[in-house]
Amino acid sequence: MMDGLIQTLRWTHMALGFVGLTAWWVPILAKKGGKRHVAFGKVFAVCAYAVGGTAMLTPPSFASALSWLQEPLLPTIPPASGS
Repeated sequence: MMDGLIQTLRWTHMALGFVGLTAWWVPILAKKGGKRHVAFGKVFAVCAYAVGGTAMLTPPSFASALSWLQEPLLPTIPPASGS
C-alpha cells in the first residue's frame, strides 16, 4: 500500500511539474497584467506549491533533504602536532 502511495506522489509530482513548466511560459510571453498572464500565473503558482509539497512527502526526497543533519556542518580540523 505504501509503495502505491509513493508512486502516486511521484507521478503527481512529475505531472504537475510538467504542467507548471509549460504554464510558466505564458506569463513570460503574455502582456503583463492581462487576463492570460494572471490566469496562467495562478496555474504556475498552484503547480509550484503542489510540486514542492509532493517533493517533501516523498520519502527519498525527505531523507536526502535531511541528510545534512548526519554530517558535520564544518570539516573537522585535526589538532596541530607539536614539534
